[in-house]
Amino acid sequence: MKIKIISLGCAKNLVDSEYLAASLIRGGHELVEEIEEAEAALVNSCGFIQPAKEETLDILFQLGELKSQGKIARIYASGCLANRYLDELTEEMPEVDAFIPFSGYARINDIMAGQPVNLKQQSTRPALLATHKNKGRKRLDTLPYAYLKISEGCDNNCAYCAIPLIRGPLQSRSPKNIVREAGLLAGSGVKELLILGQDTTSFGRDAGDTRGLVSLLKELVELKLFPRIRLLYAHPAYLSDELIDLIAEDNVILPYLDLPLQHINDRVLKKMNRRIKKAEIIHLIDKLRQRITALVLRTTFIVGFPGESEAEFEELLSFVKTVRFERLGAFPFSREEDTPAFRFRPQFAEEVKLGRLDKLMTAQREISLAYQKSWLGKELEILIEKRDPDGNKVIGRGFIDAPEVDGLVEVANCQASPGDLLTVKITGATAYDLTGEVVD
Repeated sequence: MKIKIISLGCAKNLVDSEYLAASLIRGGHELVEEIEEAEAALVNSCGFIQPAKEETLDILFQLGELKSQGKIARIYASGCLANRYLDELTEEMPEVDAFIPFSGYARINDIMAGQPVNLKQQSTRPALLATHKNKGRKRLDTLPYAYLKISEGCDNNCAYCAIPLIRGPLQSRSPKNIVREAGLLAGSGVKELLILGQDTTSFGRDAGDTRGLVSLLKELVELKLFPRIRLLYAHPAYLSDELIDLIAEDNVILPYLDLPLQHINDRVLKKMNRRIKKAEIIHLIDKLRQRITALVLRTTFIVGFPGESEAEFEELLSFVKTVRFERLGAFPFSREEDTPAFRFRPQFAEEVKLGRLDKLMTAQREISLAYQKSWLGKELEILIEKRDPDGNKVIGRGFIDAPEVDGLVEVANCQASPGDLLTVKITGATAYDLTGEVVD
């Protein structure tokens, strides 16, 4: 059967989609690029926040229309939304042939073949870690970077977050399997490896190993397979001095740290159950910037959290203006059922949350532009991701930018190919992107 996989949501979900893709190919199915070529569609859904849920449902409705017109024969949905709302979706969307919870992943080909499989067994322990054991991963793109998921689930239980409800408690993968998968990715042409988990700094803690991430990173570096390794989703409460020193001293691990903070006011942090206080955050940022040369700090914040006063928001805004994060994303609070924050009062109207979001991102835009302009006239090594098919131009990223969430560097009059590492001189800057020219 010809199947189009539509992977939604975060990079962690993309990794799941690539495991499922490998299983489908082993089952004799063919993956196609365009929905017009497909006999069936598999939507790997996101159920993290309301906009992501709405995106998934919109796509399923669109596919339902195609099915009613006879343009595709079958529709399947997997992923977080399918797992979390299995019974409700099965009842309300009969046009979808099967909603596949995590417990059904190991039998994806039986499901596609129409064999009887019990899909009522919802699970918060995704089957991928237990059953795939690196039996394969089919990359869904040809980009020179890839994500490596080192764990599932999370034990932090932040008040606003549905991930523990969906993905369960922390489950660290075995280092042996992670290293084997890293080798497969290197063999497929990957030059930049991005380390993923809901909380990468907790890797190994479920097995009593508080040095798990440091040990794993050292092993990956020693393989000498990747020019770049980038660390994402580091919880600020668990960032050890040993990990900081490793990032500072190793030139393969990029001086880029994704450090989600979510807020800075102590009362809000406590309500969020973030396990860290303002003074500790400030001390950590000072330590990071002192120890790691040219560090790029990326963070995320939530605005409009239930009960966030105007003064507490202004404290956050002032903190952002003072600390001047090189990279920052912010999101309005999303009220997720069954999380503690769902019941918190008062809840804010959307216009209040969006107004605060606009003020925060307006301030960050100026900070980002100043940082970007600081690169003018300087040299930056970039990893080429693609060529412009209509011109003599390439697009790449420096260590200062992570894929999908940060900016790009555009270089004209360049013959480099995707996967090449190229040194360029920066000649232009906007708030998020750069332009450069090849260094002779």
